[in-house]
Amino acid sequence: MELKSNKKRYSYLDLLKCIAMYGVVFYHGAIPWLPVLTDTPMSYVNYFIMAILSMSVPVFFFVNGFLMFGKNFDMKRHIKKTVHILCVAVIWGVLTTVFLMIIRGEYLGIRGLFQTLWQLKANWISHLWFLGILVCIYLIFPLLNVVYESNKKIFIYFVAIGSIMIFGNSLLNELATLCTVIIQHPKMIENLNFFHIFNPFKDTYSFAFIYFCLGGLAYGYKDKIAVWAENKGTKIAVYSLIMNLCCLFAIGLMYSNFTDRPWDTVWNGQTTIFTLCSVMSVFVVAVRYKEKNAVIQKISQNTLGIYLIHVIVLRFMERILPVSLMTHLGVSVLYIAVIMMLSLGITEIIHRIPIVHRIL
Repeated sequence: MELKSNKKRYSYLDLLKCIAMYGVVFYHGAIPWLPVLTDTPMSYVNYFIMAILSMSVPVFFFVNGFLMFGKNFDMKRHIKKTVHILCVAVIWGVLTTVFLMIIRGEYLGIRGLFQTLWQLKANWISHLWFLGILVCIYLIFPLLNVVYESNKKIFIYFVAIGSIMIFGNSLLNELATLCTVIIQHPKMIENLNFFHIFNPFKDTYSFAFIYFCLGGLAYGYKDKIAVWAENKGTKIAVYSLIMNLCCLFAIGLMYSNFTDRPWDTVWNGQTTIFTLCSVMSVFVVAVRYKEKNAVIQKISQNTLGIYLIHVIVLRFMERILPVSLMTHLGVSVLYIAVIMMLSLGITEIIHRIPIVHRIL
């Protein structure tokens, strides 16, 4: 879901974006209907899949950083791009709300429309939070880019401090909760800020900045990473991926016991060190992919359009298909693939309409 910043295409980035986009659509369109942690073996499989899906949005921030850093920077062009993203977010906030009102037969009124837009109302346009954070990142990107180009050590220092304050703090919460379980005085410790007033990364979405910056570092060291992946890096990355997904799954089970409902490892997992390591591991594994696949490339080029359109398509399909179909994992896998292709088709149509194509 990045806006194009350079002409060179990396096949492994196309692959990552394609998989991540599928993950986003799966989370919005299949997970709400699949049985999760209902004491059946399949419900635990579905919950493990949620741990995998936790990488989806972080991968997009990571890829954005990869494509933004290390390029010729044009301030005027960058400002136009930032304003464009902001306008796209507002326009699609309105369009999505209007289409969902029609699909659901629910009229919100002018006041309700403004409340939905301002609050990013859940089950309406809450998915547009991604564009809001992307605008925030782009606003400070010129500063980040200057540091990246002039002093890589200071840039790495920023990423390291951010990682400790965000992912390290989450790990401390998880370890503290685990300790209470071990000493048989269970207490859920989830959002405690262990760094208190000394944490400059307290915002809910701070993790996005770190993934973005890590993408920039990956770009700078991409050749070394590729060489390492060809040797022994891929094997290590696969082991790391499996281990970290299992850890996130286990943490989710622990927290779910406290909440009496499935702890959302997709949303909450984004700030965990396990998802961070999983994203890094997936990148190392993917970097060896050099095939040119037309479908993967087409999806990669249109992830922004698919992202903006898929919720409308999902809600429409839910009106004409029996929900019971989506409770089966195999059916859901195919269903989400169809939703992606329908969204891609609509995106392609919009791209061919004069003037209107600018909303993508």
